[in-house]
Amino acid sequence: MKKLCFGTLFTLLCQIKNSTKNQNWLYFYLVTPQETYEYEPDGGSVGARKDGRDDLPQPEKDNYLLTDTEIIVALYRTKLFKLLMPDNYKKAFILAIKDVLVEDTSITDSTVIGSAGFTKESILNCSTFDFYYLIANLMKYCSSIVNSGYKANIKEITKTFVKDKLSISSCIFLSDSEVSGITTPITPTIDASKFASVFTELNANTYSLSLPNPNKVKLFKLNVVNNEFDKVSISDFILDNISQYVYSRTKIKDISTHHNVKSISTRAIRDLIKNPVFSVHTLLYQHHQVDDLCNMKQPCIHHHKHILLHNIDNAFSLTRCSRNDLF
Repeated sequence: MKKLCFGTLFTLLCQIKNSTKNQNWLYFYLVTPQETYEYEPDGGSVGARKDGRDDLPQPEKDNYLLTDTEIIVALYRTKLFKLLMPDNYKKAFILAIKDVLVEDTSITDSTVIGSAGFTKESILNCSTFDFYYLIANLMKYCSSIVNSGYKANIKEITKTFVKDKLSISSCIFLSDSEVSGITTPITPTIDASKFASVFTELNANTYSLSLPNPNKVKLFKLNVVNNEFDKVSISDFILDNISQYVYSRTKIKDISTHHNVKSISTRAIRDLIKNPVFSVHTLLYQHHQVDDLCNMKQPCIHHHKHILLHNIDNAFSLTRCSRNDLF
């Protein structure tokens, strides 16, 4: 049975190493990416850790676990990538890791592999990966376990284990190269700095959909102040951008041409109120307790005629009030 441990991870990475430097340097950039003084590790020690005779030194494990994943990934992108072969080999490596996880029955589907968002199940079901985030999380996992005593398990990995998967590597997509390279003909109009001051991304570059084409999923949360959502910033953000939600770009350009651009938000609110879907239909979500969300109540939308954000038990409720409250 194959086993996910440092020896397995390093053995598979050595199979996609280019000829730039030897495996000792691959070990250096993989295990101690934050090290500023570059030196070639002892080959005998690296070999013993690769074949499962020895564990990683505890100081190296501790240092890796204490280093922020984002920092490690950034260092991998500038240093580790120079030692690895092209993307099709990276994809084959990921397929090899999946095979190891399938065989390693000591790891349950819900076991976290490094950090939240990376579990055995999520890795097996996913087809789009940020390669260096995956490596960083595999290393985080290996730094949290005992890696010695698995010589027989590591020996099951043949010398062509990764290479044999090149023919089917097209089923894997690399988000750090393929998805980031996908461009859209539409340029975002929302001010990125203002958006970042209101919303915080959750586990960047962690999520994707199980689809055959490259894709990314980005999740965001509202900023919290004194255990409450920051109502001022989200309200200002909505007012600043409401015209972009109500109007098309062509309509915005037309209003800017024929009217005072300063009135565009007021016009957007007025036209939103006039919309029969918005003003006639009654949308009501009954307030009730949500067990897994700390007794927070769901948003409630009433049929009156306005938009107002307010706080109910630390959760936002979107309601409408009379036209006179706005004009």
